[in-house]
Amino acid sequence: MNKFLLSLALLAPQGTKADSCPLPHSSGTVRFAGGTAHIPLIEELGQGLRKKCPGLRFLLAGGGSGVGVQKLSAGLVDIANTGRPLSDAERKKGGLKSYPLASDAMVMIVHPSNAISDISLSELQTMFAAEPPRWPTNTNPTHIFVRDEASGTQEVFMQLVMRGKKISRQAHYTSSHGAMKLAVSRDPQAIGFLSFAYVDEQVKALSIGGTAPTRQNMVNGLYPLMRTLFVNVKETPSPLASDVISFLLGPETKALLEKHGFLPPPLG
Repeated sequence: MNKFLLSLALLAPQGTKADSCPLPHSSGTVRFAGGTAHIPLIEELGQGLRKKCPGLRFLLAGGGSGVGVQKLSAGLVDIANTGRPLSDAERKKGGLKSYPLASDAMVMIVHPSNAISDISLSELQTMFAAEPPRWPTNTNPTHIFVRDEASGTQEVFMQLVMRGKKISRQAHYTSSHGAMKLAVSRDPQAIGFLSFAYVDEQVKALSIGGTAPTRQNMVNGLYPLMRTLFVNVKETPSPLASDVISFLLGPETKALLEKHGFLPPPLG
């Protein structure tokens, strides 16, 4: 299956002079890969950072959490984005360490024309496991969309919703949040899930058991489908990668979390 890949070079315009670059090491290339939920936030941070550090370049690639971890372990990238915690095996094998970046809501989405507005976790589990999948409120068939096996979002969905049940063999697989949104926005019988940061008028977000995916419900701990986004590096990262991680965990990121639909990461 083709993996989602976004390659973005964040370069300062030629001739730009550094303006109080906040990084001790202000030039070089930092390579990211992995989960795609992080990309809009890191992209905007990179665009702001490049204005102050003209010698800095970010290369952002997707592929899913699993792909990011594999590339980081192999030394192919400097930072891996994951939508789930690293396993003990991943930490030990790759010599990796993690930092929580943000709290994110996983949102169930349907086509805007769909009359359904609320669904329970048990109904979701039944629907996504059924052969063939059908809507819980009637006998009409539905087209269920999930993420591929490299996706941290998929792993969280399996933990929080499926709870040991297998996904229907009739599921359609997508390789990124953007691909998921596009697929559901084009299919009136579709249902899928993605990061709250990607929800817009192209799709309709569902309440879960009467609880809407609003910022207030997330802050209050009422919304049930929450997860933490991480940035991961080698135990001894390059000086530049270490500087960038410190920047990503700093006040510039915190100021942009709400804009991109995230909450601060959990404490502890």
